[in-house]
Amino acid sequence: MDSLLNPAPSSPGDHCASGSVTYFTSGTLASPKRVTYTADDWRETVQHRAECLSALGIVTGERVAVLASFGPWFSGDNLVEALREIGANVLPAGVYAPHLPAVARLLDRLHIRTLVTTPSVALALSRHIDEPAFGRIVTIGERAPRAVRDLIESRLGARPRGLFAASEVIVGFEVAGKEDLYRWDPGRLHLEVLDGKGRVMPEGRGELLVTRRHGTATPLLRYRLGDLVDMVNPDGPEGPLLRHMGRISHGFTLASGVKVSRADLDRFLDDLSFHVYQAHFTVEHSEDGFDRLVLALGGDTAEINTRETRNKFIDLNFEIADVISCDLLDVEVRTFEQQVTGKRRIVIEETPWAL
Repeated sequence: MDSLLNPAPSSPGDHCASGSVTYFTSGTLASPKRVTYTADDWRETVQHRAECLSALGIVTGERVAVLASFGPWFSGDNLVEALREIGANVLPAGVYAPHLPAVARLLDRLHIRTLVTTPSVALALSRHIDEPAFGRIVTIGERAPRAVRDLIESRLGARPRGLFAASEVIVGFEVAGKEDLYRWDPGRLHLEVLDGKGRVMPEGRGELLVTRRHGTATPLLRYRLGDLVDMVNPDGPEGPLLRHMGRISHGFTLASGVKVSRADLDRFLDDLSFHVYQAHFTVEHSEDGFDRLVLALGGDTAEINTRETRNKFIDLNFEIADVISCDLLDVEVRTFEQQVTGKRRIVIEETPWAL
């Protein structure tokens, strides 16, 4: 069974060894972000992520399962390489809901007690764990409210700590015992906030702006991740801290951390064969890590095709299709009569976790 640990790596960094590679993120702001990466950028990100994982307690020889998305430029690949950098023994388990019962059995047989995944997937996995046996859980991809942390701890045996990072840049690690408070490295990053008055400030509350001190490609200068933070104690003796307050976005976040931007929603509505005058998108998070998305479309109900609507949304991007195929998202389409309006209105509601 141990042969399943540390399979032959396939690093996206290898793809740009002789130059650079450009890819697009899922997009948390107005549109997906174009990111150009080099092999040096990949290695720098791996090393920074490894430092944060070490600070979260992971050590050489530790058996770790990564339940995340894999493939070029997903965090899963970088996570596995960073864990190997530490010397951990890694099981890259992926994310596929129908396989979670088998994954749970595999974790038990391999005596894996450390888990790296999103809060949503941790909750989904917990349904298939008989006894809470984990000693360490690192969460990625989305912020976990206290109630969600409580539930994960009661079901899996360890209270999660967060790694604040995106595929393309690492921010920091959560301080032990201080939830949502993250320590970051001023030797690697220069962090600022864009406050409510549109000013770029070195401290205070606002949208996080990230500048990497080392790197030859994006993100370079005042990179926007779409997060609201409070820069606290910037000159503290143990290093600067920031408090993660949540997301700044005109979209919403689905299961497994997949993000849908306002630009994605506009493109989806524009591609429909009928006109929608008003659209309501409601995301309901469940305690088991699954999401329910209700699309309520206003227009001429005789023209609205609910099957086409659902299929178009699934085809919006491959990440959404993956989440649905993994049984982590259910999409329901409703219609209501709506008179013609001058501008199309979009209403987005992301409900709190239903615990």
